[in-house]
Amino acid sequence: MKSTHDLTSGSRFTLITGINGGAWERAAQEVSDKLGISLDVLVIGAGTENQDTYGDWFRQREIDEDGALLVRPDKHIAWRSLHDVNDHSGKLEEVLRRVLSRNESPKTDTPVETTTQAEPAVALR
Repeated sequence: MKSTHDLTSGSRFTLITGINGGAWERAAQEVSDKLGISLDVLVIGAGTENQDTYGDWFRQREIDEDGALLVRPDKHIAWRSLHDVNDHSGKLEEVLRRVLSRNESPKTDTPVETTTQAEPAVALR
């Protein structure tokens, strides 16, 4: 069994998504290049390097298969998108700019959802 704490590096941001989160993967590459930051992507689900054999991630993730979690380098969840969005790159850039306290902010049509409390680690088997 692995915890999300074990799966994230602790030295950079990590975007975690499900098997339908391909658009988040592409957005992470684009936004990390644009902002000049390191951003790992972790896909969890059937047919990936991080399989959810016993369904622990599925039961505890609190996002859809096309949603995403942004984990800070200190391994706390900075933000989550419960489901798919229209502009993955725009949303991810907006969120990272807020988390990083960067003043320039792109215009998007949806509010940023944030968490204020530390989230428990999700165990994977």
